[in-house]
Amino acid sequence: MLNKNITKIDVIFFMVSPYNTLLLNLSLKTSFIISKALIIFGFVSL
Repeated sequence: MLNKNITKIDVIFFMVSPYNTLLLNLSLKTSFIISKALIIFGFVSL
């Protein structure tokens, strides 16, 4: 679920920079947890 604005240069920059890769991984994990919680909440509300 990458943003459409992210270009190949940005991807290369992320791959080169460990700090940014760590931030990206954290944000991906956070968004995954949030989406998982929303799905569970959606099933419960049904």
